[in-house]
Amino acid sequence: MKLIRTCIGLMLVLLCCVSAFAASGELITFADYGWDLVRFHDRVAGFIIENGYEKKVEQLFVEHIAGLVGLEKGDIDIYMDLWPNNCKEWWDKARDSGTVVKLSVNYDGGSQGWYVPTYVVKGDPERGIEPVAPGLRSVQDLAKYWEIFRDPEVKNKGRFLNGPPSWMAYGVNMAKLQAYGLDRYFVSFPTGGTTVLIGEVVSNYKKGKPVLFYFWDPTWLMGLYDFTLLEEPPFDMDLWNKERGYACEWVKGTSFVVANSSFVKKEPEVSSFLSNYSTTLDQNRTALLFIHDNDSDADLAARWFLKNNRDHWHKWIPAEHAAVIERVEDALESGK
Repeated sequence: MKLIRTCIGLMLVLLCCVSAFAASGELITFADYGWDLVRFHDRVAGFIIENGYEKKVEQLFVEHIAGLVGLEKGDIDIYMDLWPNNCKEWWDKARDSGTVVKLSVNYDGGSQGWYVPTYVVKGDPERGIEPVAPGLRSVQDLAKYWEIFRDPEVKNKGRFLNGPPSWMAYGVNMAKLQAYGLDRYFVSFPTGGTTVLIGEVVSNYKKGKPVLFYFWDPTWLMGLYDFTLLEEPPFDMDLWNKERGYACEWVKGTSFVVANSSFVKKEPEVSSFLSNYSTTLDQNRTALLFIHDNDSDADLAARWFLKNNRDHWHKWIPAEHAAVIERVEDALESGK
């Protein structure tokens, strides 16, 4: 916990360095907490704001928890991909206090939970892999199969690949392990972030090894490889709290575009555009595959999306802002 608090403190110092610019209206700041999808949406919205609304923008890299604090304080203006159920306590407080406002639903129907490669359950004849856990369907079944996920360092337990401690989901997963009684069978292995987590999963997948991990969809990983989401008890709001260990399935993810309330008052035209911002799950999966195939270049992916989805994003721009569309199109054509 001391390390987490230290990291948050350092992030907040960095936030303060840009807060003066943000407060003056000279700079519109997006939170970039390292996920490809949020980086993509930051760049799509940022390209429109910078070229269409002729405002300066910046994507500020920040850990998720510190970013939420920065958004509430006004040091960060916009979160393009906030899953409110992942930070329900914070979201309820920030929303009810009026410091942060929801502008739109970015996309709906996202999922998250504990996954295993499908070959663990069904095998993969083409790769010569036999099923090693044919009865594995739910998290409750994991106690019977912990040995196939044996941790290389803690020999008497299986390994569960978690996110880093800075993620809200990390604490939820820790509570779930205890609530399901699986802390007797598994050790939570914190990873260093999305890239590290994906690297661990892909390495095991390519070797045909069993791996148990937390992840979410939409992501390119879920589109490229075959994974099985383990079942949990149906979502129950009475169980979805720390005291009850979040002992049910994750609610289907809805992604919000949210902003600091002072920013909304200061930038009504930009906020009006962001209030219309919306994408589909398929658009997000396709964009993430494009990013994966193009060296994680979110700027390139944003331009690709805007060029290939004109009918879609044109609807985001209010009719009275028609000149915005013209300026964005000019920027796309000129390669800015």
